[in-house]
Amino acid sequence: MSDFGQIQFSDAWVMNADGTDPRRLTSFTADAPYSQDVGPGAWSPDGAQLVIARSMSPVGEPAGGLALFIINADGSGLRQLTPWALRAGSRADWSSDGRRIVFRTIPPNDEPGGDIYTIRPDGSGLRQLTHFRPDGVLGELGFSPDAKSIVFTRGGESRDMFVMRANGTHIEQITQTELSENWPDWGPGVSR
Repeated sequence: MSDFGQIQFSDAWVMNADGTDPRRLTSFTADAPYSQDVGPGAWSPDGAQLVIARSMSPVGEPAGGLALFIINADGSGLRQLTPWALRAGSRADWSSDGRRIVFRTIPPNDEPGGDIYTIRPDGSGLRQLTHFRPDGVLGELGFSPDAKSIVFTRGGESRDMFVMRANGTHIEQITQTELSENWPDWGPGVSR
């Protein structure tokens, strides 16, 4: 690790479920060590594409930037989904029909705040769903299997889970815990 907590090389890889045939999908840091981290990825419902978060280090370009990118399962077609200035980061999630991706924004310097957005996989239709005050930390999130609701975490020292409609209305707190980290996930929908 570097002096600023960045690892030397960070790229997206895939492999078979049994651990065989590892394949690199990206080469972000091959010529730019310590420049960035590749965050958690989420597969499209059909398995054809992966949305990944890129987090730039102080020596990356743009320094401290956060954005979502989409890449095809074979490593082709890499493209930026969100602008760096929006600071989209962490784990994004696809709706079960593959028509929307939900994600959160992360304020600079890990300050409290952040909001929830959706966007179409082609980069159109960016929509801000929440307008939270910067008095809490927004955590991870995910779509319900029917894509009608979104679950997310938010809070201070502890983060509770909330659920809201996919259009950002009817926010309801569903837990009261003392946990500081939690990763809500509804899981995949059931095919019929």
